[in-house]
Amino acid sequence: VSTTSTTVIIDTTGPTLGLNNFADGQVITSSEFTFRGIAFDNVGLSDDIEYTQDDGTTWTKVDSSGLSWNLTMTGLEESAEPKTIKFRAKDKLNNITESDIYNYFVDWTAPTLTVRSPSENTTYVKKGDGITLTGTALDACGMKDVVVKINSTNFATVTKFAQSTGGEWSVTIQSDEFKQGSS
Repeated sequence: VSTTSTTVIIDTTGPTLGLNNFADGQVITSSEFTFRGIAFDNVGLSDDIEYTQDDGTTWTKVDSSGLSWNLTMTGLEESAEPKTIKFRAKDKLNNITESDIYNYFVDWTAPTLTVRSPSENTTYVKKGDGITLTGTALDACGMKDVVVKINSTNFATVTKFAQSTGGEWSVTIQSDEFKQGSS
């Protein structure tokens, strides 16, 4: 009498999928970026690690080797609006794991900052009086803040602008907040 045994493994779990060098809401500061991650599964991957930028309508394969994968995107264009990306991995039994949707921004141009008042010439302020600094700060991808420093120390931070892309700013400094002889 001969017996044969067969082991059957039922696998309904998708692969483990991770993104190593990126966080939701990240700002990419160049026209090129490489997403890097890992994927593994106890049954084995099918080499199908993919990404979508249109909420799953189109999936495109990424480069993978062993446990590691990467996606280099070039020609990224600046935008004040967030872009999205999502990844997925399939194992040999077609179990799928999808990542969260990651939002990101592309902004590689520094804001334009203009100081209108006081002018570049020396401005004298009497003791007890104040001086108001005014100007504009603009960035097509969005303005976060303008930091005013006195003698290399942060004095004030302006965070409110008329539009998300920036606008007018103003800070008043009283003369007693300056050290004697500072400029």
